[in-house]
Amino acid sequence: YVEGEFVYVASPLAGQLEAPAVERGAQGKKGDLLFALECGAETAQRDEAARKLAQAKAQLADAQRGQRPTEIQALEAQLEQAKAADALAEKEFDRQEKLVRTGASAPQELDRARATRDQDRKRIAQIEADLQTARLGSREDQIAAAAAAVRAQEAALAYAEWALAQKRQFAPVSGLVFDTLYRQGEWIAAGRPVVALLPPENVKVRAFVSEARVGGIRY
Repeated sequence: YVEGEFVYVASPLAGQLEAPAVERGAQGKKGDLLFALECGAETAQRDEAARKLAQAKAQLADAQRGQRPTEIQALEAQLEQAKAADALAEKEFDRQEKLVRTGASAPQELDRARATRDQDRKRIAQIEADLQTARLGSREDQIAAAAAAVRAQEAALAYAEWALAQKRQFAPVSGLVFDTLYRQGEWIAAGRPVVALLPPENVKVRAFVSEARVGGIRY
């Protein structure tokens, strides 16, 4: 008796058989394409996952980069204006202080000049803090969340690429294409074998030898 241990090749995903790439009785080599299933949905999912990954990476880069250069330039301009106003307020305070000493100005004018100077200094401190924050970028927790989103989208893209690749099955071993179990256009459930391969090393011959002759058999 000649016995064969077949290698059944299937896809883990369901789909319509586009076309078998091999015919019954042909000799196939390891890595040859055996069959392909319709893959429109998987291709769309792969493309969507790629776009979402690009978006997540852009958001992460934006969070790490901080505010845009034009926004930082606007804050720097405000800082320069505040410093100029502070310098003017300081001169006015000195002038009012001298006038009060000579009696040419009322103390209320000196108080008003002091308040204006103090307000301008606080304005400078506020803008400097805003400018430092703008250069730092987003908070650490926001950056960590954006990085986690990138990793999640990378995993989603990897799965989508895997699913798309499973719609095309290749020969895991070399051997005879013993049978093709479906025809073009037929729907194939997930995990159902489509091609049966018979590698040469999986072919065995079983023979009957009487007990009286077994002792005399040699390889």
